Amino acid sequence: MGSLLHRLKILRKKVMYKFNSGRYIGLFIIGYVSLFNSALSVAVAEQSLEELRFIVTEQQEQLDKQVKDIENLKLLFKDNNKPTTSVYGQMSFLAVQVDDGSVTDSYFGTNSVNGNRLGVTTLLEQNDFLTLGSRFQLGFNPGAEKDIIIRQAEVFLDFADFGKLTLGQGETASDDIAYVDLSGMKLAGRSSAIGSFASTYHFNSDSNQPKIGDVVNELDGLSRKVRVRYDSKDLNGFTVSASITANDQDIALRSDHNFNDVRLSTAVAITSKQSVESVYGGDKVSGKVVSGSMSVLSGGFVFTAAAGQLLADEPSRESPNYYFFKPTYRFNFFDTGFTGFSASYGRFSSFMQNNDVA
Repeated sequence: MGSLLHRLKILRKKVMYKFNSGRYIGLFIIGYVSLFNSALSVAVAEQSLEELRFIVTEQQEQLDKQVKDIENLKLLFKDNNKPTTSVYGQMSFLAVQVDDGSVTDSYFGTNSVNGNRLGVTTLLEQNDFLTLGSRFQLGFNPGAEKDIIIRQAEVFLDFADFGKLTLGQGETASDDIAYVDLSGMKLAGRSSAIGSFASTYHFNSDSNQPKIGDVVNELDGLSRKVRVRYDSKDLNGFTVSASITANDQDIALRSDHNFNDVRLSTAVAITSKQSVESVYGGDKVSGKVVSGSMSVLSGGFVFTAAAGQLLADEPSRESPNYYFFKPTYRFNFFDTGFTGFSASYGRFSSFMQNNDVA
């Protein structure tokens, strides 16, 4: 009996030990699971906070950009940046006398080289980086086939760091490439003046003979046309220009430099294929045109020169060409401005036919 009770006590202790061990193990498992869940919750919370931080940063950057855009718009259309309009114009008349050795004729007319005109320029200076503008100009030539012509009708965007872009009717890149002149007497002695002032007169008083204007040609670029034109900003005294019209293209390089008391200005251009033809029996000739001019000013002395050539595509045809130069002396005789004297000489070859000279 006593032995049986002793065994029952031992069995009870073992059962209690197993029970307590299981309870401890269970509590440990519950504690571990709870700790794991807490760590997982912290990790998830940290990830959510990081995502939220990224979203807030991205939204802030977008807000900063919108604020900057609004500030730029305020600068663009600030109250003191109103459009400005200027009106300009000139009147230019001439008197011409022609003598071919047997007949003398005189007449008055309009200077078509630098004629009567009236223009309006509008500028909208938006900010320090861009200037928007437009220009409209009419030409008036009484007695001509067209009394009134539209010389310019264009808009332009002038970027401080990029250059100027112009669209519409106006000067192509090569226009006036033959007329660089620092003398202040650009019209007097200009070779085109001969061809323009006396262009309607025939040689030898014979209407079947060529006109003076047929053989005096300075190959002065593409003139004024509807075009897209680009002018670079100043590149250490050099400017590059290019334009495209419906059928033509050209590119030009201009420069203006000062060397102590000497100023030098130059210009040169090349155009796409052009043609020279007369209704008086001349041979048509076509090809690219290369032309240019230069002028040097030192004190009261100025020397101006120009030259050009049409590179004939026709094998049987010589390439029309010319050269021209004009020395000028300027001095102050009147208080109102300088007085100048010029003399000019030009030679024009093969414009009507091979070996013709004017």
